[in-house]
Amino acid sequence: MKILFIHCNINTLVLAHFVPGIASIAAVLKKAGHHTACMTLQEELTPEVFLEKVCSQAPDLVGFSTMTNQWSIIRRYTNLIKAGLNIPVIHGGIHVT
Repeated sequence: MKILFIHCNINTLVLAHFVPGIASIAAVLKKAGHHTACMTLQEELTPEVFLEKVCSQAPDLVGFSTMTNQWSIIRRYTNLIKAGLNIPVIHGGIHVT
């Protein structure tokens, strides 16, 4: 299975950075024989560009690292994936907890 992790870093004033939670999960999945990729969003993308970037990874599953201040953006991207690509989406992170 190929899992695409998406880290949303839009409007945070924080530069792109290493995300240990995603890295830890990806390491466990790789050890179990799965393929993983990670995409960091630094700015909002048009629906077409976003779906093109997701499609280029050809994931079987998409996972978002979800913080509360990013929820409205992540929800919009989640709906795009579900409607346009019919790929399962999961959320983890502080907002979900």
